[in-house]
Amino acid sequence: MHVQRKLGRNLPREVTEDERAEIAYAFEKLAAGERYVQARHLKVALRAMGFPVKKEDVHELLRDHGYSEDASLDWQAFKELLCAKVTERTPQDEVRRAFQLFDLNHSGRITLKDLTMIAKQLQCDIEPEELKDMIAEFDRDGDSAISEEEFRAIVASNSDY
Repeated sequence: MHVQRKLGRNLPREVTEDERAEIAYAFEKLAAGERYVQARHLKVALRAMGFPVKKEDVHELLRDHGYSEDASLDWQAFKELLCAKVTERTPQDEVRRAFQLFDLNHSGRITLKDLTMIAKQLQCDIEPEELKDMIAEFDRDGDSAISEEEFRAIVASNSDY
């Protein structure tokens, strides 16, 4: 069963260009040259976009938008579903997601070891002393690490968040 519909639901906020590009990339990869994506592939797309969804979450999303669990979704249907999910995220959710990307060992703190590994993965040539200074600048509680609260303060001081 192929599904084609126009995006017509009201979303809580606008989808950013980066989010649109991420959704388009996911469709392109999952469709693999075809015009449709199987509904069961939504879980893959959503997880790749940082949503910790389970199969039942995907089924609920499909039902909420009038699609069956075995539907073949065209670009418009896929975009509708992913836009609905993406726009549920609040700025606070985005900051939490960003923090979790830096907190490599899931300790609730970004440590020197975390920053060192990230710099290495990104092939950034940053001296250990410079990384220590970054932590020291924002470490309010003196534990030589950045907590999620401290991370939020960093983001808030650098944006309209």
